[in-house]
Amino acid sequence: MKEKILDKRLALGELLDAYGNLLTEKQRQALEMHLYEDLSYSEIAELLNISKQGVHDKINNAVKNLETFEKGVGFVAYIKNLESELEDILNSLKNVDEEKIIKRLSDLKNLRFGNKAI
Repeated sequence: MKEKILDKRLALGELLDAYGNLLTEKQRQALEMHLYEDLSYSEIAELLNISKQGVHDKINNAVKNLETFEKGVGFVAYIKNLESELEDILNSLKNVDEEKIIKRLSDLKNLRFGNKAI
């Protein structure tokens, strides 16, 4: 159970890092305080000069917005896939499988994000 909560917090942190600038200032601040500083809704409410219900609403809306951004853009999933590909390449280097390395690097060279080449 704790592991699931930690995974959720890590995933939200990744989304916040990627799309945080797209949130309203109060949404971003509330979510950062909750995730990164582990502040309670009461503590956040006092710091932002809003009600606990306001904090709850800001955080819930921020999470929904972040998830919507990721569904539409897919940047975090793309980065995770890229990291996985690079890890495979590194593992291939350890085993000195030149053919596989050449193919993987060629695949990465042609990698695209959406309809744009990187």
